[in-house]
Amino acid sequence: MLERLLRSNGQWWFPHPWLTTFVGDASVESVVDSELADLPPADLGPLGQVVVSPILRESVRSPLLRLPADPVCYTFNLFRLPATDEAGEARRLVMANRAVYERVRDVAGTLYPVSAFPMSRDDWRRHFGAAFDRLSEAKHDHDPGDVLTPGYEVF
Repeated sequence: MLERLLRSNGQWWFPHPWLTTFVGDASVESVVDSELADLPPADLGPLGQVVVSPILRESVRSPLLRLPADPVCYTFNLFRLPATDEAGEARRLVMANRAVYERVRDVAGTLYPVSAFPMSRDDWRRHFGAAFDRLSEAKHDHDPGDVLTPGYEVF
């Protein structure tokens, strides 16, 4: 329904600088309280959403999805839907995402890698930690032509 609404009012083609993170149970309340206290409503836009949902860590089977160590963790997502397609505003929100991510990371939170902000090769190495070598080997074995995810600059 949201996609239909955004298409009907023209916002579907605007930038969607979304941020998706995972925060451990021990930190989620303080992170969410702090971030929401500093989040201007305009940074979400008129149709944006904040989503916080619990996840049992033991139920996740994706081998390279980085999650906090807590047995229960939470998604903490900012679905930003700005009311403008102004490039400067999109850049500002992307940089705001980076700042939120760094605060989440500082409390051992993690990133869902499709979020909208740039990551350096060092950021990716830190993100994947001990699993980075495994990921790098898989990339080398299954994508020798380097055609998959060229813009992410993981390797």
